[in-house]
This record gives sequence, structure tokens and C-alpha cells, in this order.
Amino acid sequence: MRDRPGRGVLDHFGHGRIDMLSVASVLLIYTVAGAFLAFPTRVTKAGQTAAWTIPIFSGVLCILWLAPLVYVLGKHPGKTVVEVTRDLAGKTAAFVFGLAFFVFNTAMIASEARQLSEALATVVVPLTPITFIVFTICATGIYVALKGTEILGRLSIVTAVGTTLNVVLLSALTFHAWRLDEIYPLLGPGALDLAKVYGLNQPMYLELLAIGILAPYLRKIPDIGKSTWVAGVLSGVILSLVTLTCQMMFPYPSLTRVHLPFLRTIRIIYLSRFLQRFDVFFVVLWLSAGTLLVTIGAWIDAHLISGVTGLGSYRMGVLISGALVLVGALLFPSMTEAIVVHSQVIRPYSLFLMYGWPFTLLALQLIKEKKRRTGGGSGPNGHPPDPSSRIPECGGGRKTP
Repeated sequence: MRDRPGRGVLDHFGHGRIDMLSVASVLLIYTVAGAFLAFPTRVTKAGQTAAWTIPIFSGVLCILWLAPLVYVLGKHPGKTVVEVTRDLAGKTAAFVFGLAFFVFNTAMIASEARQLSEALATVVVPLTPITFIVFTICATGIYVALKGTEILGRLSIVTAVGTTLNVVLLSALTFHAWRLDEIYPLLGPGALDLAKVYGLNQPMYLELLAIGILAPYLRKIPDIGKSTWVAGVLSGVILSLVTLTCQMMFPYPSLTRVHLPFLRTIRIIYLSRFLQRFDVFFVVLWLSAGTLLVTIGAWIDAHLISGVTGLGSYRMGVLISGALVLVGALLFPSMTEAIVVHSQVIRPYSLFLMYGWPFTLLALQLIKEKKRRTGGGSGPNGHPPDPSSRIPECGGGRKTP
């Protein structure tokens, strides 16, 4: 039986509430679905050994930046981050931030859907048109999104558990073939350059901002922080293991002679022990995670569209998002352009969402709380209370005019 909807966006869409495990799984899949697409870029930019540390340190920094957002969401139960922004900063600020989040989210899904589709066309079904694969992934993702939050949570749990176990097993089974003599220098390009990489790679975890949309659906308010921390830690572990395993199986010098995208040479990996032992499970899980990426993105976009435009139809929001993702994925001429736009435009552009939005909301929330304590703004939205709305402290009858 569904729990009784709370206030805020739940009044519009009427979805049931989900537990911490479901929310953490959604965040995890949303963050790591592109793990096997992104590792060559990290390796070539940061040097062989240091690259696997980037997901760990960048993840820790990302969690610190998201702490203010978690705090503010806890103070506004039942509301999305767009609704919280409207309460604290006004309609204009909510529109700007909501639109920025929507643009990033849609562009990110479109680029990764194109990368996934072309990778599958190269590795698994080389004779299948990429357009057909893109359409199938988007159509399936939209269909699942239309089923609602509870179905999304259950599918995310299954996929998250399978993906985590698969990555750990692949790393363990290939450990004997790792080229451990290639791990030096430990700091890769050097401490200073590595520190810059740690700071600039936090957008790889920007999908965790989805907690701002998922928060109203949690059964318990304290689970907002727990879900974010669990998803962040597991994402760092998975991304780090994927990068390290690929580094140790394919040394850095070989990558310098391969033109990106690396997945055009995926047949070499396909014949290696890295994927040969769990090839069927890997492909199924990868496809499932990629499809769920589209599903989660459409689900988030529907809420952002509602928050920005006031559209009260969840299904219409999902369909709009799906259409934009499909068109965006097909607009990329090839996976090379999709990777370049994704890594050099979409992610860097989104840094201001990571640094600016949570801390701005935290500052506004602290100002509001200070006004309440001093009696300067104890009414709705931080405004002084209306004297005419006060209830007389004594006397049970009405006042005589």
C-alpha cells in the first residue's frame, strides 16, 4: 500500500514514498552508469597510477559540497530543491536554477545515451543502426519512468547490487594479470597537477544533486543525508575500481597510441579476460544501467519542468524530456563529438551548480533562521507575521466591533 503523499510535489504527482535503499540505489546508478565510458579520459589526463585516486578524492570533496544542500532539504520536508529555492530566494531565482539544472540534466543524458548506443553497436550488435538502438533505449527508459517512483526504486536496487558485484568480481578475477610494475610514479603528473584534477573532476558526481528531487519521496527525513553519503561512497569505490582495473590490464603507453573514443578498440577488451569471464552479465548490466540512466533523467526532468513552468502533469513532463533526449542523442554526429561535448562543455558548465547552489541556499536558510530567533521574520517565507492573524490569548468570544 502506498504511503499517504505529503505536501509539495507529491500533491501534483501522487507517487508513493520509497526507502533509503531505493534512493541510494537510484543515485548510485545515475552516477556510475557511464563508468565504462569515461575511464580512458581520466587515465590519459592524469597519468596511469594517479587516475584511480581521482574518483575517491573528488568524491570526498563532492560530499562536502553537498552537505549544505542536505541540511537545507532537511529543513523543508516534502519539497524539492526548486521549491525550496522559491521559498528562500523567490520565483526568479528558482526559475534560473531550475532551468540550469534541467539543461545540464537533459544534455548529460543525451550525450551518455549516444555514447552507450554507439558502444553497443560497436561491441555487441555491429550490424544494428545506431538510431534504432538510441530509440529503443529512450523508449524503454520513458516507459519505465511512466510507471512511477516505486518501480524505479525497485529496479534501481536490483541493478545497483548487480553492478557492484560485477565490478568487484571483475577486478578480483583479473588481479593476477595486473601489471603492478607499472604503478609508479604514485603521484602521476605530480602533486600540484593532481590536486587541480581532484578539484575539477567533482562534476563526475554532479548526478548526486538528484537528491534534491528525490528528497520529498523519502519516508524519513534523516535518510536524506544517509542516502547521499552511501551513494557517494559506493560511486567512488566503483569508479575507482573500474579505472584501476583498466589501467592495470592495459598500461598507459598503449592508451597514448589509441585515438579516443577508446571503445572503438573495445574488441581487444572483449577478447581479454577482463570481460570474457562475465561478458553476458556485464553487457546486460551495462545496458540496464544505461536504460535506467534515461529513466532517472526523465523522472528528474519531469519534476524540474513542473517546478519551473508549473506544469502539473508528470506524464507530460516525462514525454517532453524523452523527446528532447532522443533528439539530442541523435544530433551528435558520432561518439567522439558526444565525449568531447560531455567532458569539455556539459561537465565544466555544471560546476556552478555544485559550488553555487547549495551554499547559496545554506546562506539564505541561516539568515531566515536568524530572523526567526530575533523575531524579525517568523511568518511564512521569512516575513513578519500579520498582526490581524493572531489569536487572542484570552477570552473565548468574538470581539465586538
